[in-house]
Amino acid sequence: MSKNQKHKVEMGIPAHIMEAIAVSPVEYLRRWWEANSTEEERTAADERDATIEGAYAFIEDFSRRAKHDGQGACLPDQVAYDLCGVFMRVCRDGDVYATAEEIAKEEAEAKRREESEAKRKAEAQKRLEAAEKKEAERIAAMTDEEREAYIREMAERKAKEEADKAKAKAEAKAKEAVEAAKRAKREEIARKKALAEEMEARQLSFNF
Repeated sequence: MSKNQKHKVEMGIPAHIMEAIAVSPVEYLRRWWEANSTEEERTAADERDATIEGAYAFIEDFSRRAKHDGQGACLPDQVAYDLCGVFMRVCRDGDVYATAEEIAKEEAEAKRREESEAKRKAEAQKRLEAAEKKEAERIAAMTDEEREAYIREMAERKAKEEADKAKAKAEAKAKEAVEAAKRAKREEIARKKALAEEMEARQLSFNF
């Protein structure tokens, strides 16, 4: 016990209170989770990349966003423990609580982007098909000499296409990254939905 702690005990603060103060909030959450979770739940949390540190960050964010007369909320211990349990069973580090309205808005925006992308691809395909049809008609109307020149041109174009394969491969890789980001976003929204449902079931909101 430090000199300062001894002084406080002498001032009337019991030793067990001082010991409790010395434990960090993260450690309290860790002890609660270990005592109130199953081995399967802890394994699932590890596999989902959910940590107690992430749960604490989640609780802090929740507290900052919960408003009471314009002030940040001071959460009761049990609410903090409940939030920790919800996070460890549903979320992964970095997730934040979103209301049903926020999730709906996010989903609507994602749907708008997907529809816009689908429309762009459909229009591009339509232009490609029209160009291919026009090219086929042009080839059919060629003379023998024109057709021979066309064949030479196609051979040169094929050689160029071979040289462009590296570029196409890079573009495909970039597209895969975009699709992976979209999948991650869909998974994030799914977790947010599960989180919102769990919070509602436990009657945990910004209005506790």
